[in-house]
This record gives sequence, C-alpha cells and structure tokens, in this order.
Amino acid sequence: MQIKTGFAKIQNTKLYFEMKGTGKPLLLLHSGLADHRMWAEQCRKLSRYFQVIIPDFRGYGKSPAPSEPFSHFEDMFYFIQNLKLKNVNIVGCSLGGKVAIELVIAHPEAVNRLILVSPGLNGYEYQDVETLEKDAILEELIADGKRQEVADLLIDIWVVGLKRKRDTVSLDVISLVREMILDNYYSVVDKYPETSPGFNVISRLNEIHVPTLVMIGDEDLSDMLAISQLVADRIPGAKRLEINNAAHLPNLENGTLFNQSVIDFLTQV
Repeated sequence: MQIKTGFAKIQNTKLYFEMKGTGKPLLLLHSGLADHRMWAEQCRKLSRYFQVIIPDFRGYGKSPAPSEPFSHFEDMFYFIQNLKLKNVNIVGCSLGGKVAIELVIAHPEAVNRLILVSPGLNGYEYQDVETLEKDAILEELIADGKRQEVADLLIDIWVVGLKRKRDTVSLDVISLVREMILDNYYSVVDKYPETSPGFNVISRLNEIHVPTLVMIGDEDLSDMLAISQLVADRIPGAKRLEINNAAHLPNLENGTLFNQSVIDFLTQV
C-alpha cells in the first residue's frame, strides 16, 4: 500500500502530511527535535492496523515556517477537521505529547484514545542540575551560531541521555535525528515560539477522561521521568509503561516493543 502525501489547509497556512493504511485514524505527532520522518517505521508497521497520519508541525519538515502567532494544538484541531477525521487516536512524542495533552483538554471531543510518549508539559519547571547546566551551554552555542555543536549536544542530551555513552546508541538513530535537527534548526532552537495555551495545563490534567497510556524510556532525563509519572498520576485511569534501553525517542530505539504496545493499547476493548 502506497503512502499518500499532501497538504492540509488550516487557517492561514498549510501543513504537510503523509497517510497510509485503512481503519481507525491514528495521528502521530513528532518530537521537537524531529519531523514526520521519525515515524517511518511506525507508518510501515501500524498502517496494517490503522489509518496512520503523520503531519509536520509549522516550521518543521515540509510545512511552512510560522508568519503569525500560533499554537500547535489548535493547528492540530483544524488539521483533524480539515481531513474530516473522527474518533482519532493520537500518539504524541515530546513536543507532540505536549500538543496532544493541550488538544484533548481544549477539544476533548476530537480524541478517542491517547498515547503520550516522553511528553512535554507546559508549566513544568526543570529541576535536575545537570540538565540545567547542559541547557545553559546549549543557549551559548545557539547564540554563537554553532549549529553542528548544537546538534551534537542535543543528541547527547536527548538521544543518548545523560546516563549512557554515545557508542551504546545506534548510529542509524543518531544520524537520522542529527539530520532532522539540522533540517529543522530554527524550529528546534525555538525561533518560532508558540503562544500560551491560555489555560493551566497541569491543573487540568484531571479533566482528561479518554483512555491514556504514558510511555517513557528508562534512560530519559530525570525530569522527563518525573513528568511522565506526574501525568500518569493526574490523568484518571492512565497507565504508565517504561521502555528499557531507550532515552527520549523510544520508538526509534525499541521499535518492536513500542509498536506492539501501541497496537495492544489501541485495540483492547
């Protein structure tokens, strides 16, 4: 089955997307380090069970850069409406997880089931000293325009993780993420910040009543592990799953377990 590609018009812009498969719609939302390409394996495998849709956020991949105030979660709401999708299952990783949380709070009728992978969380303040020190170095590299060094440090923080050595991580994974970071550089370094969602996300997590699975790599940052636990605790009935030997992008490191976990959760009665 071939992949369908296209652009969906939303408000004053358009978003690139790829689609494959038939069945219930499954929307895969990418990380802030990546674009639709991070889901290539999931598109191949999960399209046997679902209609898989993988969009690029504004400023990522083939979607145009923002030229006006925007929020990704509202973009995704209009995207769902444009494609006339019903009872959408959503998998969101990192930035995509943050977007999915905000979307289901603001538009609960648009979402059927929710899988949050290493989710970001608006309003959460990072506490780990080592992570904050790395972020300070990163800001200096960005200010100095050192793109290659920025990409390398982002990989060390998010793909390798602060507890592992780089040579323990697949070179294919590192190469793919590095390519996506450099291709989406201005968005990755937050040149196009979103507007505030307009509500306190953390205090409204208990309003999420769709079945929810929170997935996290056991080698992810300590603050990400804390966020995943907080989200799982606050969302009524949410389940939490740690994926071994994976950092912030577990779908790229342990695709077999990741894919089966998605299938099991979305097809259970």
